[in-house]
Amino acid sequence: PSIDGVDLSSGGAVRWCFTGRAQGDLSESAPAAVARLGSQLEVPIFAVHQVHGDGVDVVTEADLSPAGRPVSAIEADGLVTALTGVGLGIRTADCAPVLLWSPEGVLGAAHGGWGGLEVGIIGAVARSMTDLGATTIDATLGPCIGPECYEFGAEPLARLADRFGPDVCSRTAAGSEALDLRAAVTAAADDAGVRLVASNPPCTACGDDHFSHRAHGDQARQLSVIWRLDAAA
Repeated sequence: PSIDGVDLSSGGAVRWCFTGRAQGDLSESAPAAVARLGSQLEVPIFAVHQVHGDGVDVVTEADLSPAGRPVSAIEADGLVTALTGVGLGIRTADCAPVLLWSPEGVLGAAHGGWGGLEVGIIGAVARSMTDLGATTIDATLGPCIGPECYEFGAEPLARLADRFGPDVCSRTAAGSEALDLRAAVTAAADDAGVRLVASNPPCTACGDDHFSHRAHGDQARQLSVIWRLDAAA
């Protein structure tokens, strides 16, 4: 997968990647594929069992024992760490992967489904990062379903509009009521004091480059990963 990132003024760097269909299934049922991706990126990848809530898992030195820990052993929708050389992974197949970092090198990753956004997952990740020493927090958004493909129920859409503002309301290509998930992530990040770096992520439901549960009924998942390199790397 293509790798992007930023250099830290204090030394070291933050790197991230967003996979797609070309990298194959990286769901919980494919731990060997996740391990291979980690070997390719040269970091162990930690992931969680995502439940569309606001739980956050903190990855610490204790998780780096030789035995490691089982893939997706913890139910959560966010991960944070202050460690170098550790990948935080979020699985999606239409939901929004949000990857976060601070100048101090504290990292976060959030599963931005509409349910998690509604209960405050981005704010929960930002608070956990602050607890680890983060000051300002930036974030980037990966591939997710676009409003042109995301027909949405009127009642939950109204709730999200009450919380995040009218920009989350949109229309599908066919004219039905739709959720603009990108706008919801932007509003949630703003509420949490997180600066969302300008990006134009592709729609997972358009074309065949990404797995999409909504468009294709895919059970496979792509994986978005963020990690930090030390100054010597």
